[in-house]
Amino acid sequence: MLEAKSLAPELRTGLLIATGLRRALQVRLPASRGDCLALHRRLADRRALASAVAAEVPCIVWTVNAPRAMDRYLTHEIVEGMITDRPALALERRALLAANGST
Repeated sequence: MLEAKSLAPELRTGLLIATGLRRALQVRLPASRGDCLALHRRLADRRALASAVAAEVPCIVWTVNAPRAMDRYLTHEIVEGMITDRPALALERRALLAANGST
């Protein structure tokens, strides 16, 4: 990520993690000059997302395929995006939430 940032500082980069949230927030993300965390969905629980909110670090959650999980992440203030194997379902969930005023 450092090389990417040195070549194109405007490029948005994210640190992909599946474990070690505290170290990622405190050490790895600042050292890499990343713009966000890409969290595995098993790591992206309430506590992890609250830590990201407190650190003001946006998140992307991967790989989200269940409708209820999609709804949770689509409406969370710190989650900027999701990675999914079911993009049509994600778009459907986003439209439904928007129609209900949830996004």
